[in-house]
Amino acid sequence: MPRRRIALALLAVAGIAGCASSGPTWTMPDVVGQNLQAAQDAVQQPTGFEVRVTTRDLSGADRTQVEDVEWRVCTQTPEPGAEITRESMVDLGVVRQAEDC
Repeated sequence: MPRRRIALALLAVAGIAGCASSGPTWTMPDVVGQNLQAAQDAVQQPTGFEVRVTTRDLSGADRTQVEDVEWRVCTQTPEPGAEITRESMVDLGVVRQAEDC
């Protein structure tokens, strides 16, 4: 009988935890076409820098983005208008400014 009570208590706690809010939410802006610095600012400033932003070189050369203004955003995940939270992972696909997306 004690095992059953423990199991029920654990299920109740899990149910309550699952209903808990994950905190504030924001709307993902449309950053395609912006330079990387402006795009990162558009995501991070309204969220208080609480949302993690990753970037990747779409050329396939795996280049590191050092001067963010020299890179242009071609793809973004999540899509513009999507709800994002602290747990969201924003990914921006970029190319050098002189390159085609």
